[in-house]
Amino acid sequence: MKKILLLLMLIFLSARFPVGAIELESNELELNIQGLKYGSTDYANLKNQSQQGGEFYNEFGDDEGIFEYDYKSPKRAFVYSLLIPGLGQRYSESHALKTLAFIGVEVGLWMGYFNRHNKGDIATDDYEHFADDHWFVGLVTDDSASGTYRGWLNWKDSTEDDFTHTISETKDQQYYEMIGKYEQFRGGWDDYWDDPLKYDSVDFYTSPNRETYLTMRKDANDYYDMANRFLIFTMVNHLVSAFDAALSAKRYNKKKAAESWLSVKTEMRKYSATESIPVVKFTYGF
Repeated sequence: MKKILLLLMLIFLSARFPVGAIELESNELELNIQGLKYGSTDYANLKNQSQQGGEFYNEFGDDEGIFEYDYKSPKRAFVYSLLIPGLGQRYSESHALKTLAFIGVEVGLWMGYFNRHNKGDIATDDYEHFADDHWFVGLVTDDSASGTYRGWLNWKDSTEDDFTHTISETKDQQYYEMIGKYEQFRGGWDDYWDDPLKYDSVDFYTSPNRETYLTMRKDANDYYDMANRFLIFTMVNHLVSAFDAALSAKRYNKKKAAESWLSVKTEMRKYSATESIPVVKFTYGF
């Protein structure tokens, strides 16, 4: 009977102590592996937590989780749409139609600007060519009515000093403006010489060619004016889009804040030196 009891005791002891030793060695081995992974400071923290009986350790920090809305900065939304209308609306997650509307208006305005500006350039070329064909400055030495501006001055026994303006030596913008704008240059139009006495009277200062030229210049200037209006409307579109984007970002944050009265976070926390478990946190507000 004693032999049987002794044998049972030996079996119990052999089953008890080797297992404990193996668990201890395994745990130490895992801690050493974690020490190589996390470094000396984190290793010491993990070992202390293991010795304290498995306290939770947040592996990813206290502020990280899921199911939280992304805050939209009104200032950033404002700047985005100020640069490119519609971009701030996309950032603040406004309705896609609003984003497309601002982009569409922007594209349309720029198309209108380039269209009118190009037409202004074409009209400018047209009236300059017309002036080159029908208005002639002549030579200073012209001493008779020869169908030129200088000839007209001599015919009038006048000089440019008798008038308020002097013709430009080069065919620049001022040159093309003055020959049509001021009566003192009426003698340079070729059809003026068809009836000089008539076109020298107050009621007929403008000959047909000069009248056509003035109309052509007006058309060109009207195109440029319309192009400038498109440019102004483009700036307005930028500002309207920018303010709308900022308000949209505020509405987005307000809506999400109202919807997030119940906040859900998930985190991975260390349970021991080698074990991590997921933790779900529920937070609600009143």
